[in-house]
Order: sequence, then C-alpha cells, then structure tokens
Amino acid sequence: MKLNILLQKIRSFDQIMTKDNKENYPEVIDINADDWIEQAKMQMTKFQETHFEIITEASKDILNNFDKFTEEERKTILDEVANTKHLHHYLQVPADEKEYYKYSFLLIIVKNLGLDSRDTYLELNELVNDAEKNNIDYKAIVNELIPLADDNDKHGMGSIKELFQGIVS
Repeated sequence: MKLNILLQKIRSFDQIMTKDNKENYPEVIDINADDWIEQAKMQMTKFQETHFEIITEASKDILNNFDKFTEEERKTILDEVANTKHLHHYLQVPADEKEYYKYSFLLIIVKNLGLDSRDTYLELNELVNDAEKNNIDYKAIVNELIPLADDNDKHGMGSIKELFQGIVS
C-alpha cells in the first residue's frame, strides 16, 4: 500500500466518524448525572459498533503495512493517526488476527503514547501480564518491533521506543 493512499484512508475514515458523531451524538453527557459512566459506555459501544467496518479496515491497513514504510513515512503515519479526532481512540487488533500479541504491541507503537502516556503504561502492563500468563515470548516480539517505535518523548515520560527497550532489558 502506498503512503498517500493509507493517509487518505485514515483522514476519510476519521471524517466519516466525526460527521456521524456530530449528527448522531449531539448531546454532551452530563458528568454530574448519577449514570454518566453508563451513558458514556453505551454511547462509546454504539459508536464503535456503528463504525466496526471502518475501524477494522483502518486497523488492518495500518498494522499490516506499518513495517513496510521508511522511518520518515512511519512518523508521518504516527502524526496522521495522532491528529485524528476519533479514529485513534478506536484502532484495534482485529479479532481474527493470528499474531495477536505481535499486532497488539505494534498497535501500541502506532498509538505512540496517545494523549496520555500513563494510559499506554497501563495498556502495555496489561498486555505483558497477559502474554506472560499465556507463556508468550513477548520479549522476542517487542525486540523485533523496537526498530519501528518512535523515539520522540511526547509527554516528558520517555518515548515509546524507550518504553519498549525497558521491557526487553
């Protein structure tokens, strides 16, 4: 897949999701309401179900092609994903993916510390614990993926590359 095609897909998918969000979820959830968490979960689940095909296609396109791009092109993809309004929240490893752990670690690289590095630390810790529980050699997977990780310290807590290097040391 060519870079410009992937970037255009990311943009157009996010535009579709943004338009739908404005049209179908115009009301802001009142966090003072007793059931605001349930409302938010229901809204998020419905939104995710509505856009399942888009999310799956975008996730597969990014994960299946990320390692084929140069470092500069990968940085462009990371920037594009980070600048999406909705898509970056919903990217996921497709359920039918045979290399679940590899693509789960790769997805963490693609999300590139997200909006808050602490969320990435929690997600990564959960994935490592799950891999250990299932006797997966996650260090070999992480070591293979380190060259694809960005070395930019986005939030002052280190880069995703440093975080991955810490896992294998």
